[in-house]
Amino acid sequence: AAARAVEDSLHGFEAMELLQSPHLRQRHWKQVARATGGTLVSDSDLLLGHLLAIRLDRHVEQVRGIVADSMHEAQIEARLHAIELRWGRQQLGFELTALGRHSLRPPVEILAVLQESLAQVQSLAYNPYVVRHSAFADQVRGLQEQLSAGEALLEVWLEAQDR
Repeated sequence: AAARAVEDSLHGFEAMELLQSPHLRQRHWKQVARATGGTLVSDSDLLLGHLLAIRLDRHVEQVRGIVADSMHEAQIEARLHAIELRWGRQQLGFELTALGRHSLRPPVEILAVLQESLAQVQSLAYNPYVVRHSAFADQVRGLQEQLSAGEALLEVWLEAQDR
């Protein structure tokens, strides 16, 4: 019985260590609470008494899965953030034509970055973690729509400008 209690404690400590992950968001804490039947709502609730009361040692596999999901989601968030940052820095250039009109400089680099970003966002749209979480799906869809609209606008502008 003592050996079993020690083993259970070790499993509980493993779960406690997993819950220290910086990738856990509020939605993950809610998942942990549902899985354990406890009332954990954030890492500030990680008091030993709370963890012992919910018998965390019985939920190690569920906690491990939730933490693994949070890490995958953090990677997706980072990719989306990188794409958004990249677009925040893009600038269109204008030049004065021989006729004295302002003309959009051919945005070859911007179009290349735009197409690369669209490909990245489209691949994210089919990621299982994105599909399962409506917040990610909405963010990906919104970014895809913005990039597609930007691409269409640039193409129409350049076409009109060439006339």
